[in-house]
Amino acid sequence: MKPLYSCKKEMYPFKNFVKPWCLVSLICIAFSSCKKEYIDYPYAEIINFSIIDANGAVLKAAVDNNEIIIYWPPEQAVPETVTPTVTVSERANVQPASNTPIAFTDGTSFTVTAEDGTAKVYKLKRIINVPKPYVTDFSGITSYNDKNFILVGDQLSFAGDYFNTTEGQLKVFFLTADGREVEVPISNSTSLNIWAIPDEMTVGTYTSIRLESAPYTITVERDFEVIEDPRPSNIPLNEAITLKRGEEYKLAGKNLDKVTQLLLNNQNSRTYIPVEIVNVSSDEITLRIPVDFPLNTYHSVRFIYASTPYFSDTINTLSLNNTLTVTE
Repeated sequence: MKPLYSCKKEMYPFKNFVKPWCLVSLICIAFSSCKKEYIDYPYAEIINFSIIDANGAVLKAAVDNNEIIIYWPPEQAVPETVTPTVTVSERANVQPASNTPIAFTDGTSFTVTAEDGTAKVYKLKRIINVPKPYVTDFSGITSYNDKNFILVGDQLSFAGDYFNTTEGQLKVFFLTADGREVEVPISNSTSLNIWAIPDEMTVGTYTSIRLESAPYTITVERDFEVIEDPRPSNIPLNEAITLKRGEEYKLAGKNLDKVTQLLLNNQNSRTYIPVEIVNVSSDEITLRIPVDFPLNTYHSVRFIYASTPYFSDTINTLSLNNTLTVTE
């Protein structure tokens, strides 16, 4: 007797369905078990670095051997800060971040960190394209016999061009034979001229002068001395005084022991009349008004003094700052 229905015939469609399903499942499992794992990027490079100059132009840096080299244009004021645009390797970051204001100084550093933690430090190096200065004339040193010297308080001058007058970028030094250097105060400067005035701290013997106009240095080879003025000088009167004929008076000053004659001047008559020298030392001279000295008011004193190794015997006329009146 035949069965009511055939199981074998009915199962074939199910069997055909299971095979493709199993195949798909096996493929999915295979792909999931073979999923690719990416390695973190190890790159920590600065690709581009740029800033804006004083005129608004873009300055691109050269990145070399972990240095960020910026060439700053000539004759533009160098700013204290800049805001760089920085591009780094893919998946890396940089600190300070791009478009962050930074100090525009040599050595300012940037740290680039790669995705895998690798870090590199880059340092800023500025090359300021300042025109090289030059000296066309140098004056202020006096020559007498075999002496070359400049007096304390006298002016030393340099003429030329392209002197860097930015604060702190211009200096003058005297150099000794043993390498010691003494800075000389600068009284005034322009791009064309420099004036320096030696003070008491610079007294000494030197072999050269160094002019520093950042970033350049100019050296003038010259043997010379800085000395105090050896000539007589007096301290002006603080108030008007009146002296009688035959009366004595003391004047204070420096190097007064070199004085050989002392005269008083009346600016109206324009005559110099000698007084008597009673006593003299290096810092004080005692004068006596002669008994026949003209009665008048006097405004200046004239010293006639002996020669020194630095000056010939000569005359020095100095204002008394106040009047000296001679009466009976």
